[in-house]
Amino acid sequence: MFGYTGVSNKGGEVDLESGETLYPGLSYGENQLRWGFIRKVYGILAAQIVLTTIVSSVTVLYSPINDLLRGNSGLLLFLCFLPLILLWPMYIYRQKHPLNLVFLGIFTATLSLTVGVSCANTDGRIVLEALILTSAVVSSLTGYTFWASKKGKDFSYLGPFLFTALMILLLTSFIQVVFTPHLLFHNPP
Repeated sequence: MFGYTGVSNKGGEVDLESGETLYPGLSYGENQLRWGFIRKVYGILAAQIVLTTIVSSVTVLYSPINDLLRGNSGLLLFLCFLPLILLWPMYIYRQKHPLNLVFLGIFTATLSLTVGVSCANTDGRIVLEALILTSAVVSSLTGYTFWASKKGKDFSYLGPFLFTALMILLLTSFIQVVFTPHLLFHNPP
């Protein structure tokens, strides 16, 4: 395509300007497709985070919407189940380009409304802590993804560690719910 038949990856370093590929053994065209896919995924993720931030902020700061959602438990319950219902058309139209993004946007907006109500009913320090922790995890995974992509590595070796971390998280959550319910359901003054 660009005169590259294949450039070897010497010394584990990747020089994108010299035309080295994303993964060893890939052609330049396949390399461009993979980088395009990674950019597309992170672009969609960034759009979802921005949409969630905007809708949640409006829900928290604009009291008529907040009061409507807090005062109408039927509407809030519907908004909680709507993302589950939207999974069906999202699966059906996953290969139809404009529709899949429309359903993903609706899915994100409905989740954003419930996140906004949760933020409005929670202490601001807890929301800030969740924002910082989530940002740290997303940033570190993004950095690792770009680094690992350049080095030709993937997440396959992390399977046992991720499973162990999930079990620890679930067990810790269960212990918190069972042994300290007064802390979970305590209304701050």
